[in-house]
Parts: sequence; C-alpha cells; structure tokens
Amino acid sequence: MPVRDRGGQKLAYVYFKDGLTVDRWGCMTTLKIDGLNRDVLKKRSIVMLKWEDDPEKRIGLVVPFDCPLDNLKAQAEKAVRALAKELETATIQGP
Repeated sequence: MPVRDRGGQKLAYVYFKDGLTVDRWGCMTTLKIDGLNRDVLKKRSIVMLKWEDDPEKRIGLVVPFDCPLDNLKAQAEKAVRALAKELETATIQGP
C-alpha cells in the first residue's frame, strides 16, 4: 500500500477498500445509493450516489437497464471502479 506524506503526516492511500468506501489520506468516504432512474428511450439506468459526509456531492453513473434492485449495489460498485480507473489516466484541457 503506497504511503504519502501530507504536511509531515504519513498516511496510507487506498482507492477501494470495501465496496464503495474510499480511504484517502486516512479519511473514510462512503458513497450511498440515493436513487435509480430508468431512461426507457435509451434503455439504460442511472444510479445516483451521494457522499455520506458531504450530501452536496453527488454523481450519477450508468448501470445495466435491467439491473434488479438486489444487484444494484454490486453494479454501482462496478461503475464507480470503472470511473476511477478511467480518471487515473484522464487529462484536463484548459479553456
């Protein structure tokens, strides 16, 4: 597990520890499923997630259209992991 120094304090940094829990700089963040929207025209579903410690932060991610509710958590975890992997190599372009 990589260790980073933040202001003289060494802390472990792990993206996914358990489910949707993210451990960054020693601080645990939990994403909670807040809703599920179905787009019938595009045949897709969007799971809405919000940060437990900061409800103003929200994200919607595509999950399979026919995703049953008992499998929603697993599909949400899969979508979050795919997004995290994509963002690891993302670049930001200026205006």
